[in-house]
Order: sequence, then C-alpha cells, then structure tokens
Amino acid sequence: MDGLDQESSSMQRLWLEMKKRNVKPSIVTYDTLVGGYCQMRRVERAIELVDEMKREGIRSNAIVYNPIIDALAEAGRFKEVLGMMEHFFCVRQAPLSPPTILMYGITVRLKTLFY
Repeated sequence: MDGLDQESSSMQRLWLEMKKRNVKPSIVTYDTLVGGYCQMRRVERAIELVDEMKREGIRSNAIVYNPIIDALAEAGRFKEVLGMMEHFFCVRQAPLSPPTILMYGITVRLKTLFY
C-alpha cells in the first residue's frame, strides 16, 4: 500500500469512527476531507461527500467546491467542471463574493466552449 492509499484508508477509518460515535461533521470537516480526497486524485469520493453533505442539510461553499473543480480541470474533465460550477451557482442564495464572481465569469466562458 503506497502513502496515498494509507492516507485514504486513514481518512476513511476516521470518518467511520466519527459516525460510529455520532459525531456530526461540520462544513470544516467536509472541506478538509474533500480537499484531501482531491489531492489524492479521488475526486469521485470527494463528490460523494458533497452529496452526503447536502443530504445532511449542510450548505456547501466555494471552499468545498474549489478543490473538486481544480481536480476535475486537472484531469481534463471540463464539462464536469462546468456542471459543478453551474450547480454551485444554482443552489447558492447568499450574496456573491469577489472570488465567487470570478468563478461565475469562468463558468460563462466555459459554456461558450462547450455549447
């Protein structure tokens, strides 16, 4: 087992232990795990966590989405990047911050490439 597999395994064990002890994860918990999985190029697992976060009623933010968007873009999965960014803006209700406005501009430009 290489270092990344060990880290992934450790993260999974910690996650299961938290659930076993009924420790409710916060946005920070999800952000940390999503970022870790994306660094290990396990973007599908990161997306699963975001889906779980939604089911738990925890609102996502740009800090959670950015590592996924970066990992998808690095893998050349640009249509998925666009879908992820569009989803982020569709579910968002709070005022947009300057970095979020920048992301929106990128989304609009990406759309012109694919549609």
